[in-house]
Amino acid sequence: MPCIVDARIDRSLLLVLGVILSLAFTSTLPGQDSAPRRESETKETRWVRDAVSPSVNPHRIEETVTRIGDRTLRTTVLQTPSPDGRLTDSVIVEEETIRLSATKSRRVQKLFNRSDGRRVLVEILEEEIVEQSGGTRTATRLTSKPDVNGNLRVTRREADKTVQRGPDASTTESTVFLPSVNGGFESVSQTRRTESRDQEGSRKIDQEQFVHVGDADTWQLQERITRVVEEEGEVEDVFRVDSQGELPLSQRSITRRWKDPDGQRHEVTEVHSRSVEGLAPSFDNELRLVRRTTVRLTPQAGQGTRTVTEVEERRVADPRNSLQTVERIVEVSSPDGRTHQEIQTIDGGGTLRASSVIESRKTVQPASAQRPE
Repeated sequence: MPCIVDARIDRSLLLVLGVILSLAFTSTLPGQDSAPRRESETKETRWVRDAVSPSVNPHRIEETVTRIGDRTLRTTVLQTPSPDGRLTDSVIVEEETIRLSATKSRRVQKLFNRSDGRRVLVEILEEEIVEQSGGTRTATRLTSKPDVNGNLRVTRREADKTVQRGPDASTTESTVFLPSVNGGFESVSQTRRTESRDQEGSRKIDQEQFVHVGDADTWQLQERITRVVEEEGEVEDVFRVDSQGELPLSQRSITRRWKDPDGQRHEVTEVHSRSVEGLAPSFDNELRLVRRTTVRLTPQAGQGTRTVTEVEERRVADPRNSLQTVERIVEVSSPDGRTHQEIQTIDGGGTLRASSVIESRKTVQPASAQRPE
């Protein structure tokens, strides 16, 4: 995505857009939830303001979701100030999800940029999901981009297959295909993921990623991830191949969750790694603490919430020092659908300063009686 915002708030905008696109693509498919289907329209507007220069016109992100029967339309528009100060569409994401039958659904997502008053297609993502007997689920995804002549070309294919191994166990195999120099497509990576849950509710996930090496049909294990998720926390170990072809423990993330007597919820995630930016990798398998993320959620009067997220990291300039807070996000939400978020980032002198403010409002209303075309 091109750089379309001022450098001081670029990170904030990309964060918001990234969350929107992620939710747009992974949101629950129509007909999968237990709630009765009804025609509705949800609209959410985010204003992103520069905290350093609040008088500068803000950017606006508007998302509208219309749901009618087995059809869901989602439109996300990023508007940025033009040279004359007016807000104009800059990036547009349109997505349509259709429940074709009880076992099949289809999703199409289109990404546009606005250039010289025209909408320019950047990418199309198409996904089809089929539920088969016995709990087997297949998904295929095609990513297409226009070439220099404006003709669409498939640039990436993905195929997933999930098989239920029991009431609390499943296996998912995924393959990524890219265009081959000889024409057609060739598989470049494969992922195998198993997931199970024990009687105590603990969830275990094992994932292995293989890459295609050489001209022969040879696959090399590139990464293994093991993860145990419990109500009070989780542990994730990442094993990555090294220069010797071995698969040592490269990173460990430990998350703890708890609720204090005052009703405040806490979540702390610490990441330990053999690789510390600014230092040579550890060859004695020693894991160093490189990042800590702390989240505190406090209920507010009137059923609102205040969430403070702090990220601590080792500074590149002096990685041997202890962790230092590099980002703080303070978000206050209210029951009426309004959210105020202030993002603080570290400056060149090592001081946290407010860099941007995001104000959101979400409303839900009955959709128009006319079905969208």
